[in-house]
Amino acid sequence: MSNAVLIIILLLPADPDAARYHEFEMAVRPSYDNYFRSGLHRFIRGDVEESIGLFEKIKSADHDAYYYLGIAHYRQGDHEWAADCFRTVSRRRPAIWQPYYFLSLIALERHDIDGARRFLGKITDLDSRARIAGYISDYEMLEQAQRSYAAGRYEEALQLYGRITAFHGYRDIGMALTYVKMGRHREGLVLLDSIVEHSSDQTLMLRAGYEAARQYALLQEIDRAKQYLHEYLRVMPDDNAKFLMGRILNDEAKYDSAAIYLADLPDSVDSFLFFKGRVGYFLGSWGSAEEKLMLHREIHRNSPYADRALYILASINHKRKEYGHAIRFWQELVDSFPASRYVAASLASIGDSYFNLQEYSMALFAYNRVAGHNPSEQTSAEVGLKTYETKFHLGHYPSLIDALRNYIRENPGSTLRARVRLRIAQLHYERQEYYRSIDELNGVIEENRGQPVEAEALTQKIQAVQAVKDTFELFKCLRSLLNSRGLAEYRLYAANEIGALWAGEMRYDSALHYYNLLLEAETYRESAMLKIADIYGRLGRTQESLAIIERLISSYPQSVYMVDAHILRSRALKNEGQYDAAKQVLIELTERIGERADVCMEIGHLYYESGQFVEARQSYLRACALYEQHRDNAARSLILAGDASVAIGDEDQGREHYLHASMIAESPLLKSGAIQKLNKLGDR
Repeated sequence: MSNAVLIIILLLPADPDAARYHEFEMAVRPSYDNYFRSGLHRFIRGDVEESIGLFEKIKSADHDAYYYLGIAHYRQGDHEWAADCFRTVSRRRPAIWQPYYFLSLIALERHDIDGARRFLGKITDLDSRARIAGYISDYEMLEQAQRSYAAGRYEEALQLYGRITAFHGYRDIGMALTYVKMGRHREGLVLLDSIVEHSSDQTLMLRAGYEAARQYALLQEIDRAKQYLHEYLRVMPDDNAKFLMGRILNDEAKYDSAAIYLADLPDSVDSFLFFKGRVGYFLGSWGSAEEKLMLHREIHRNSPYADRALYILASINHKRKEYGHAIRFWQELVDSFPASRYVAASLASIGDSYFNLQEYSMALFAYNRVAGHNPSEQTSAEVGLKTYETKFHLGHYPSLIDALRNYIRENPGSTLRARVRLRIAQLHYERQEYYRSIDELNGVIEENRGQPVEAEALTQKIQAVQAVKDTFELFKCLRSLLNSRGLAEYRLYAANEIGALWAGEMRYDSALHYYNLLLEAETYRESAMLKIADIYGRLGRTQESLAIIERLISSYPQSVYMVDAHILRSRALKNEGQYDAAKQVLIELTERIGERADVCMEIGHLYYESGQFVEARQSYLRACALYEQHRDNAARSLILAGDASVAIGDEDQGREHYLHASMIAESPLLKSGAIQKLNKLGDR
């Protein structure tokens, strides 16, 4: 076979008729020639693995088969096998240049520039020789650009990368990283994104994906960064990528997820160990966090995270109320890292620890030091406020309210003004000075219309107006809270309270409106469904009541309202005249959860209303026994047991139950009712 044919045949299109012919020939007349031609056709149509199998069968007898076997292995990326094949061909047929062409390419793949040059001299085809020479020149330029990059000569590196015409992936990732070092992040990301999208080299694609993730994280495009990291980690369980993902999740306060990525990272790496401890702290795993951070102090003594580790260790001890240990850690931070941005916060926290220990002079000393260490505006304001409270304890003010009012007067622009007034209102409330509390809260509300703190003030005011039993003002506060811009939980609380007020006044349509607002809120949905079902039952809309009860039971099988739901279900069936079904619901509930006083009472009502007075009395008496120390409920059960006794003509038992009820009842109304029934029997 001629040199030209060796190259040209690879460019021929796959002829299906010729391929079928050679397959047939190989099947009926197996020969070296038919195997060879069939192997070529399979190679041309892309069945490289099959072509390798056929060439292997005839390679010892056909030199050309060795050549194509080398090309097939090269196509598959198996350069070691390919090189062996090409070397064999070059020994057996030294006159052809094509094996040297591929051997030079393989040498370049192995970064063997000298080997590529040796093979270059044996390539007689001028175009192919020029192509390899260009590759060698570009490779040398690529290495030079990488050296310039490593030395920090980024402009020079960028110019060299720009002159390279081959090795596109390596050139582009080199340029991308150079752009990043020069602060031209967007230009770098364009190249990195392109490599990920278009490169067929998985190694390059993965490296580009990881570098792109780092840049997107730096630019706070977190979703894109996490997308790249997820794709990278599916293929490469790399520690640095795991750490980057863990740190991103840490910054998003998704500590559970962050802990998963950080868990298996080696403690020998400074940042890995510190963030394990930090994440553990925010997860509330204080013991584990303390262990990690103490280990970090021991093995990473010169860590850039050392001050932060001390701060967290102090905070752990502060949360445990081990204030002495907390003070020692914070003081070490102040002494060892006087330039740390955590010094002001540490001094403030030392003051808080002494305050909690009631060592108010030491607390005041620590608070007074904060101003000299560039505190944040928030820290400065909080320390200033705490100073007034500390001075109250040192006897500088007659009351805490006086101290707080002095703070407001002397710090009119304080960002904590509204908070302080809320505190004053709460102190008045605790002293049962409800109207003074309300006046203070009205001032906060007026000064903070449309602000989140308005909702807090309204919530606090609701407690005060409830204490003075001002229903009109209570409705006003709840409606204002419902329309406020505070957190959603405040509006949900208001809707729930308004619904309860309307239900208490038997304004059921109004109550339903507010309870329906709660159905979309997870925290209120179960109770809202129960209340809506109850209202439907009271309105005689039995089927609607049953429907929502069934939905509650099926959606929340472990609901805390499960017993109440079954009681409502039983009542709805009773309203339909289905007494037996209503009783069965409660009997099955009792079998499942055990006896409960309220369930026994409901069963008693069902027996009584269906004329089964003996069974009713038994249920009421069982309820009385289960109520134990709940004396009014027990008395109510005895009165009903007395009614059931009278209904079956057992007046002696009726007297006994009424008398017992009158003796244990705490409510004057219940006591009077029992005595009236007792007297009525005595008149007979």
